[in-house]
Amino acid sequence: MRKCISFVITGVVAAIVISSSATAYGMSEDIKNLDNISNDILPDTEKKEIAKGEVFLDKTVELTEVLIDSDSSNEPVDVSNVKKLVDFDGNGYTLLECNPTGYYIMHDETGQFIEYTPESKSPYLDANEELYYAGPMEYYVKSGSTFINTIDKSIINDTDDLIEIKKVSAEINDELLNYKNDDAIDYLYSENTTKKQSFNLKKNAVQATAKAVGHTYYWANKKSFFENRKRGFGYVGGGYCGYIASSLMLQYWNSCGKIKLNTFYTENNAARERLTRALIARGRYLGYGNATWGGTQANVINSFAKLNKIKANAGSAIGSHLAVKEVKSNKRPCILFGNLNNPQNGKKVKHAVVAYGVGIPKDSFNGFNVFVCHYGWENYSKVYVSKALYGSVTSYAP
Repeated sequence: MRKCISFVITGVVAAIVISSSATAYGMSEDIKNLDNISNDILPDTEKKEIAKGEVFLDKTVELTEVLIDSDSSNEPVDVSNVKKLVDFDGNGYTLLECNPTGYYIMHDETGQFIEYTPESKSPYLDANEELYYAGPMEYYVKSGSTFINTIDKSIINDTDDLIEIKKVSAEINDELLNYKNDDAIDYLYSENTTKKQSFNLKKNAVQATAKAVGHTYYWANKKSFFENRKRGFGYVGGGYCGYIASSLMLQYWNSCGKIKLNTFYTENNAARERLTRALIARGRYLGYGNATWGGTQANVINSFAKLNKIKANAGSAIGSHLAVKEVKSNKRPCILFGNLNNPQNGKKVKHAVVAYGVGIPKDSFNGFNVFVCHYGWENYSKVYVSKALYGSVTSYAP
């Protein structure tokens, strides 16, 4: 186990305080004006058990190092900073930032690591206070009554959007509670123990965490296509992640020789941006906005494919089961979309990623499937994410 370079609690985040007990909170959604939006909708996080002080964070670092040491395929990294995150429903997460790159996000109530990568920089690297997390690509800093995404700079300052992301936060938390690492929790939250008790608790927690993060990985064919697409893949700003993911899928199949895209869409990054914008145009033609889900994005791919005389057989499914089948059994990438209540009702769906690897836990009692994903952002080409954070899938197999 390697030594941390330094240990930092980055201030007592204004949205988070050290607390020793959890108190139920009665939520009010009677919003009178946007100036008070967060006070009216978001929970009183001071009354939630979302931070445990330096001892808790020290123990979190120890368990993170178990995960870091379990991955021999990457260059070693060291934990350099520890920060507290909170979702929009008041549930706590712990972020561990690494040097030279890498970050790991742990769900405080289950002791499970739900998002991590040794290769990309932390999305909260330059932020220290009022840090909010709502799943992959949903990284926010609160400024006044506005929540600003740390990567794409999109904002949430609308009542309906805030209510919706609060519901999604609660849904993600409820799903994660199905995968509790009891031994890790016993150790993380233990107090006033003898040396022997502490030793045994730590031993059990380390063993349980090693089992939980121990996976057998399966990959799409030509996985290096996604791993190496760190930039220049046709990114377009403005919240078009579903279309960027579809663009990456089409580029992948073109590189495999399964479809033939016009060089107008492939010869350089400007051309690949044209491909993404052409897909956005197809979406608008079909009546879709920026945010899509598995079904609508399948329609976008098929519409573009028919127009360009390539095979049009994209499909979709609710849940992540199709994604496991596509990657593990069929060795094909697919698109994953964010955790939803009912994607057919037109509710806002923000994050979409390309999954090209899947990790099946060696110990199904302690672990859960993780997907290896390209986020559609520069330098986020290999991020490991819990299956609990996704709700629909787009498949395409020309």
